[in-house]
Amino acid sequence: MLWEITDTLPSPILRDFHLFLGTLSDNASPLTPSLNLARKTLFFLNGKMSWQATEVTEKSDQPLYPLLHLFYHLSLESDLFRLNAEAKTPFFEPNLEKIRQFRAMPPAAQYFFLLETYLQHCDVESLEPNRHFGLPLYLSQQLPLLAQAASGEVVKVRGNHNNPFSELAWTLGYHGLYFEYFGLWQTKLEPRGKEWSKTWVKFESLALTSFGKFFFETLLGKKAFQTGDDDEEDYFLMDETRLFCLTGRLHEYFSDSFPAQTFSNVLPVVEEIVFRDGVYVFKVGLQYQPGIWRKVALAARHTLEDLHFIIQEAFRFDDDHLYSFYLHPKNDRRDVYHHPEFEPPYADEAKIGELGLSPGRKFRYLFDFGDSWMFDIVLEEIREGEKALKEPKVLEKHGKAPEQYPDWE
Repeated sequence: MLWEITDTLPSPILRDFHLFLGTLSDNASPLTPSLNLARKTLFFLNGKMSWQATEVTEKSDQPLYPLLHLFYHLSLESDLFRLNAEAKTPFFEPNLEKIRQFRAMPPAAQYFFLLETYLQHCDVESLEPNRHFGLPLYLSQQLPLLAQAASGEVVKVRGNHNNPFSELAWTLGYHGLYFEYFGLWQTKLEPRGKEWSKTWVKFESLALTSFGKFFFETLLGKKAFQTGDDDEEDYFLMDETRLFCLTGRLHEYFSDSFPAQTFSNVLPVVEEIVFRDGVYVFKVGLQYQPGIWRKVALAARHTLEDLHFIIQEAFRFDDDHLYSFYLHPKNDRRDVYHHPEFEPPYADEAKIGELGLSPGRKFRYLFDFGDSWMFDIVLEEIREGEKALKEPKVLEKHGKAPEQYPDWE
């Protein structure tokens, strides 16, 4: 059997996403200080969508619009749009060339491109306002059971712990809605209690669509998910920031279920970053203390760990605690690099020239998870063609560095 995907099958998600693209791709859209879409923009877009948020006004923030919240993250993670957080007023900027290429793909290729972005590249917690923990683990345990249900069969998820699906009732959150938006299942929500927040979602039941049953059965049958050391256990997600961790690109498992050439030219969700050589000059300042900063220079081959060491030297700190670099403007779990003794991805494996940094890029460095020394970093320039530095170097100092361990008595 060959499947067909259109703007309205297996759901209207492509129709709605094209409306989203058409509205926002003409000009850069201003963002709120929290780097979300402006409230008036959200309210206007909501009126065009198939799944409309109901309890919203022109003063409602983005997390109250589940579908638009999903589209915002899909757009960023697929590089269809970019956050320009370096400007005085942050903007949501269209990547017009990639949008053109996306629109040129067949509907099925567009659908799998968006679904791959969601399942494999979006941050699980950033998409869920209530940040429920453990969802990837619960899905790894319960999707094989759920896939055994017939399409349209109502599976109760609400109930006591004797119900194998009970954990999904509240941990799914917005993700339960997102699966419905992609046409993988239909849901029945539990009525919202008066004490619940407006972003709290709890489910009574799920019912796989015919496409959803095909989708999950195909992935399970082709052993698409990465597995742990124990062959008897399937671990859908070794990286808990993502819902699924597949051994290949999503559409590759479905090529024989669609007409020939459907996936012949599917865009990569994440473009390969080309190493950019040169001397990188960073301005590093203490957060909320604009008069205290240092300029440092590193070669492209140096790592974020080398940047950590030179910051420690420049501020005369003792290198005796863990640290993390947050490269994403929203400080969520994407693009975070950690101390080599903490958790991956590791800062000592991240070369400066391979991070896709451009002049003006801002990011943050957190040292000592207890005292929480937070530094703001700006890449001021890349001196291309200049002789590479053998060692990182402090170029300039301004303001007296604080005491790392002040005497509070």
